[in-house]
Amino acid sequence: STSTPKVGSTLKSTSTAAGFPTPIVTKQWYACSTQDNTDCEVITNATGADYLIAAGYDGKYIYVEYTATNSVGDAVSASAVSNQVLLAPVISSSPVISGNTTVGSTLTVAGEAANMRPTSSATYEWFTCSATGASTTDTLPSNCKKIAAAPATSTYVLVDSNKASFIRAKVTFTNSAGTASRWSASTSVISTAPATTGTPTLAIKNGTAVATVPKLGYKITATAPTWTGTPAPTSSFQWYICDTAHVSGTSVPGDCEIVTGASTATWEIDYRANGKFLAAKVTGTNPAGELVKFTATTTAPSDADSANKVAASLGGTPEISITAPAIRLEV
Repeated sequence: STSTPKVGSTLKSTSTAAGFPTPIVTKQWYACSTQDNTDCEVITNATGADYLIAAGYDGKYIYVEYTATNSVGDAVSASAVSNQVLLAPVISSSPVISGNTTVGSTLTVAGEAANMRPTSSATYEWFTCSATGASTTDTLPSNCKKIAAAPATSTYVLVDSNKASFIRAKVTFTNSAGTASRWSASTSVISTAPATTGTPTLAIKNGTAVATVPKLGYKITATAPTWTGTPAPTSSFQWYICDTAHVSGTSVPGDCEIVTGASTATWEIDYRANGKFLAAKVTGTNPAGELVKFTATTTAPSDADSANKVAASLGGTPEISITAPAIRLEV
C-alpha cells in the first residue's frame, strides 16, 4: 500500500498462499466511503496484484482482498484499508481577465476552478507580454515576463511601464497531491489616453497662395497638434461656422454650427461660410479614449459671397412688344 494514494498512482499488494493441493489465488480491489470497511463497492476489472487508481475514486479508501481456493476449501484475507485517495488539482475552467486596459485601471482575474482533494485556494502571478495569446496550460510563453512588483492576488493595477504590452495572469492550484496551472488569455493592448500640450492650427490658401481672409472657393486646412498616447492616437476633423471669434479650447462654443459634410482636414469654403468665422474641431482617438481640441476661429469673418464673383448685368435696352388680339363677331 501507499501512505498518500492519489488518482493516477498505483497501489501494490503481495500475499502468499499455502495448501495442498496448491490453492488458486484470486484478487479483488474495493473502494469504501469510510476507512472502517463499510459502504464498500467492487472496483470493476481491478483483479490484479496492483491497482492504478482510476478517476472518480478520489475521496475513497481502497483495499484488496485475496482468496485462496483448493479442493479442501477457501481462505480469504484482506489488506489494511488505504488512506483517503487524493486528487491533484485538475483545472476545469480557465481564468478570465476583466477590466479597463488603460494605465491606472485595475484588472481582475476570475472564473478559474479546479477539481481536487483536498481543496485549496488559487495563487496568482501577473505577466506582461509582447504579443497576444490564448488561455493555455503550457509553460511560460517566451514573449512574456513576470511583473515582479505585482501582488500575488487576483487584482492588478496597470502602471505606465505596462503600456503597449498585453497582460496575462497565471493561476495555480496546489494541494498535497500535486499542482496545476493555467494561463489566462491576454488582454487587449494596454493603452494611455490621448494627450497634447499643443493646439490645432488653421491655414487658408487660394491655390498655392497663402490667404488671411477665407473666401468662396478658397481651401482652409486644420492641422492636428502632436498627440501622445498608446497606441498612437488618430485624428478626425469637423468644420464649424461661428457668429463670433473664439480662441482655441476643448469644447465647441455655443454660437458655432456644424458644417454638414465637412469632416476632413481640408474644406473648400462654400456659401455657408458667408459672414461667419470658421473653426475646426480636431479629435485625437485611441482605445483608451479621445481628446477634443477646438481651433481658434479665423481672424476675419468669411467673405464668401464676394470672392470670385461677377456682378449680374443686363445687355442692351429691354423692349416690350404687344401683338394686337384678333376680334371675330359671330351672328
